[in-house]
Amino acid sequence: LKVAAAPISPVPLARRFAAVSLRGMMVPVACQYLCLQVEFDLGAAEDAPSLPARDHDRAAKKACAQTGIAEERSVAARGREVPSADIQSVQKLPFDSWSTYPAAGDEEDAAAIKLDFCYSGMLGTSPKLCVRVLTDLVRYDGVTATRLALHTLEILEGAKGTETADGAIAEDLGEASRPAFAPNPPFPKSSFRICNTLLVVWSIILDIALAPYRCLWNILTKCAVPRTTPEGWFWHYLGHRYEPCAIQLYSPECNKFKDFLAKADQLRVELGLWRGFLYFLNYSPYISSGLVGSAADLQCVDTKLKNAFREPGPPVVGGHLHVINLIVQRAMIFNNYGRHVHSFKAVPTAFSWDWLNFPGALTAAFCISINGRFLCGLRGLPAHVDLGARILLGGGIGDDVDIEAGRTYGEARRMAQVAHHPQQNWGGDPKFLHIEAAAGEQ
Repeated sequence: LKVAAAPISPVPLARRFAAVSLRGMMVPVACQYLCLQVEFDLGAAEDAPSLPARDHDRAAKKACAQTGIAEERSVAARGREVPSADIQSVQKLPFDSWSTYPAAGDEEDAAAIKLDFCYSGMLGTSPKLCVRVLTDLVRYDGVTATRLALHTLEILEGAKGTETADGAIAEDLGEASRPAFAPNPPFPKSSFRICNTLLVVWSIILDIALAPYRCLWNILTKCAVPRTTPEGWFWHYLGHRYEPCAIQLYSPECNKFKDFLAKADQLRVELGLWRGFLYFLNYSPYISSGLVGSAADLQCVDTKLKNAFREPGPPVVGGHLHVINLIVQRAMIFNNYGRHVHSFKAVPTAFSWDWLNFPGALTAAFCISINGRFLCGLRGLPAHVDLGARILLGGGIGDDVDIEAGRTYGEARRMAQVAHHPQQNWGGDPKFLHIEAAAGEQ
């Protein structure tokens, strides 16, 4: 199994790098919108068939009022029945006008968090729910939006109908629980942060300076350019005909966080991502980010605080994300959404993380724990995700896999990153603007 390399044609090297220098910003950057999805089995939920008809927007605003984690005017929610509410099908659903955001300058009074509750099979034996969580990252982080979605589900599931004096049935919404969600420690002041950032910048400059020579060497010796290098990214995006990346989801039988992190680290090493892990620190409604060299450092809060690039704030967006692109050309993103405990009886079965328009060439691992159910996934180029799946099965490049060990991660479910949101500025193969959306309209 050969991964992390792209076959190339014998086009003169100077011509290709001239094209790169003229179009140095051809590598896409993420937009300011995040698309998260959480899938549930509603078989154990109370009065599941009545859930789609309940007032989802009122429930979301009640969750804001009771928890204080977001402003009521910043949240909108709806419930609807769709042909199939499994997470792969919901990923393909079109983004209608409700799902989009206002034009620049009109955002202040618009909802920043949009909770789209999609139901199917409500009268059958396997009712499902998939909550599509859309977030404007300039105003709220993904963890805050996810917590709000889970609290809203609590309120919806706990709703009861009561008879009024005139004989009508009034809906009394349930209550949000007060789970203890562990915050990160206070963010420290540190002069080391500047030195750490300068070292990262220096390593990026040196890596780019060596790119032409490394590219020529790989052409002459391997007839391929590794995708986990700056020159590999440029080659991949040259021509703007790239496809959406692969996202593979898992629902293990038990909490396998440490095992998943260890195998994500093995994938990172196999792909040659020597810069380590890019991580995010949650300080709702803002975040900070940083870089560590190993899985052990990723589990140490003090190390992550020391290595953070800046104080918590809205994530950088627009052209500034080209700097993040340069970092993750040699690093893996590991995004841990934490542990969440809530009072609903719906059983979580899948979770996906998709920062809209983030380059598909980056490699990422993500996870969350909801009511003790550990959900995780991988994101990246198909060949890289294939290698990750092989590692989760107990093997590596050219190794035999341990099928019995891999079964503990459950069935692997693959889908493509979103390419059809109207505001993500998809710059790859234009056919994915239409094929993905059409698939959801069947």
